[in-house]
Amino acid sequence: MFTAGTVEGGGTLTGAVTNGGALLSTATGAGRLNITGAYTQQAGGILRTTLRATTDAGAPDRQVALAVTGAATFAGALEIVLASPFAETLNAAFPVVSYASRAGDFATVTGLSSNFGYDFTRSFQATALNLNVTTVGVVPAGPAGLLAPTDFSHWITQKADEAGITENLQPLLDADGDGASNLLEYAFGTHPFDSSSLYAPLPFLKVDDGVTRMALEFRRRIDTAGLDYQIESSFDLILWNTVTDVREVDHTSLPGNPGLESIQVVIEADVQPVIEADVPLPYLRMRILTAPQAAPAPGKSKEKP
Repeated sequence: MFTAGTVEGGGTLTGAVTNGGALLSTATGAGRLNITGAYTQQAGGILRTTLRATTDAGAPDRQVALAVTGAATFAGALEIVLASPFAETLNAAFPVVSYASRAGDFATVTGLSSNFGYDFTRSFQATALNLNVTTVGVVPAGPAGLLAPTDFSHWITQKADEAGITENLQPLLDADGDGASNLLEYAFGTHPFDSSSLYAPLPFLKVDDGVTRMALEFRRRIDTAGLDYQIESSFDLILWNTVTDVREVDHTSLPGNPGLESIQVVIEADVQPVIEADVPLPYLRMRILTAPQAAPAPGKSKEKP
């Protein structure tokens, strides 16, 4: 029985497997996990399926990420992760988990919507869990040189091993005491165990189509689909509202940081879209989410531009 930690796919487990609180990470292709027996996932378990759609003689790879020869019982969480190359057509349906029989269902599922522009529905069939493409997106090719997994757990583990650190590794903790949580350090590409490694989004004014508007420049990871960068605004630093009407106007790669880019966005109609004399401007901040149901890690409030 797996009760904690991460179990990577790519091989075969013989006999009944119970996931009581671990992350079971599988993938199509070489990362597929085969279980020759039953699979039971309890409330604390997580099943992550990383999907790649490669072509061989023009036929997409429909290999499932997890293949269970016996009965499957589901609870806990399911994470759908897309990785390059992934290119599916509208209404395409394909299995991601196969089994002899199924009971139960996942309590939460992430990655079904706004996943690199892709939206999916899911359905349990007699011997497989299928995904159906309802909106087609684009999964960009990963940056060159990214040979290791780049999700938060792998990132913080690697940084901790390099620094000889064994404590305070959770996403919402601040391991180096610099005011930024480990999750914010990950999102912006700073070092979680170096208090001198700092970064904050930069608000500024931008002339756009002849109109002066509020804008924000910030770093964004491009090597993961597991982060949601949200902009929030406030006039009193107490009540914060999510800014939804933003437009990306520029993004550039960061030399020496293959998994990061610098992005500029212009704020449209949500808050103070046009800058006028003697009109107060709102404060802006970034909020990083790991999933729709996840607890947020609020960023530092920035001064008015």
